[in-house]
Amino acid sequence: MPSMGFCILCVHGLSRLSSRVGPRGSSALTFCFLLLLVLFSCKSVSQSECWRSREALFRSGVQTLPHNAKVHYNYANFLKDQNRKEEAINHYKIVLRLYPKHSSALNNLGTLTSNVTAAEEYYRKALDISPQHSRALFNLGNLLRTQGRNEEAEVSLKESLLHGPYFADAYSSLGSLLADQKRHEEAKEVYLAGIKNCPESSDLQNNYGVFLVDIGSPQKAVSHYLLALRLRPNHHVAMLNLGRLYRSLNQNSEAGKWYKKVPLEVSHSPSHNS
Repeated sequence: MPSMGFCILCVHGLSRLSSRVGPRGSSALTFCFLLLLVLFSCKSVSQSECWRSREALFRSGVQTLPHNAKVHYNYANFLKDQNRKEEAINHYKIVLRLYPKHSSALNNLGTLTSNVTAAEEYYRKALDISPQHSRALFNLGNLLRTQGRNEEAEVSLKESLLHGPYFADAYSSLGSLLADQKRHEEAKEVYLAGIKNCPESSDLQNNYGVFLVDIGSPQKAVSHYLLALRLRPNHHVAMLNLGRLYRSLNQNSEAGKWYKKVPLEVSHSPSHNS
């Protein structure tokens, strides 16, 4: 409606001007108006190219506002999702140059950094700026776990859940950490709390199924694998886990049914977790 109103005003204005300047002036005025219309039409066509894809839109924002940290951050996130790591790292660093206290950029930069020491430094800097950043706490906890620093990892993962109680991956990581330490009752409580708070998480259902198999409750695991598949019908890891479980229970026909649904690359994967 605002665009229609603007068009009506332009035509009305042109009509009023034409009635005052005479025939010759009216022709010149009409020519100028049409020229302006053509120029703006060309501008609209060229600008519409920016909307052809997400990348074009983000790149246009970076070109138009090179000193805006937010547009660089959005573009970096897009590049990260496309697995274009080096480009994403470059734009995250630009974000931090423009706005050094951008905790999410620090956290995301840590996830892309192959150097473990540097990654930990990025996570801790993010947490110095934003102590309740649940993603940074989660990533730091997982990093500490890979280094065998289990006590620190546990603290970090629990803090992540304290500030992000609907973060399914954190429940899976903490539950797995506790299970590795044979603290099965605590792990079970964590998984069940996660399922309660994140009932739509297929990965959490699958990972709880893995835990149940490990502690000797295969029949209970079946129901959670099936629930994971109900939530996400193409959950290939859950299919593989279900096939392996049925095979261990000597239900070969059921096992074969699920194995046939699993892509070849997934079936050769050594990990059962999501």
